[in-house]
Amino acid sequence: RQAEAVVDALVPGGRLLIDTLVADTLLPGFVPDAEWSVGDVDVREHRRYDDDRKRVETTWTFTSGDEVATQRTSVRIYALEELTDLLASCGCVSFQAYDGELAPFAETSDRLWLVATKG
Repeated sequence: RQAEAVVDALVPGGRLLIDTLVADTLLPGFVPDAEWSVGDVDVREHRRYDDDRKRVETTWTFTSGDEVATQRTSVRIYALEELTDLLASCGCVSFQAYDGELAPFAETSDRLWLVATKG
């Protein structure tokens, strides 16, 4: 429904730019755990990919001295083909896929910039 609303807001020939990470390039090098510090705060990130729901589920743990806080996030991760199929079903008729440097999107790209044009 949200994709439909965005495409409906475009005039015919209008373009939509989506800047995102996609499953095509994120999952092959997926790293489940990371740790770093920001000032006096230690950050631990534990991620898992839920293939059934197509989501990255992350538990964040922030530690500063004796204080510990935990936060959870859940982010839907689309593949390029899923995004183009979704936008096509909403009325987009052409697509151009680039990486973060505006080169053609490839399996080695760090992110996707997808330009979709409404019919």
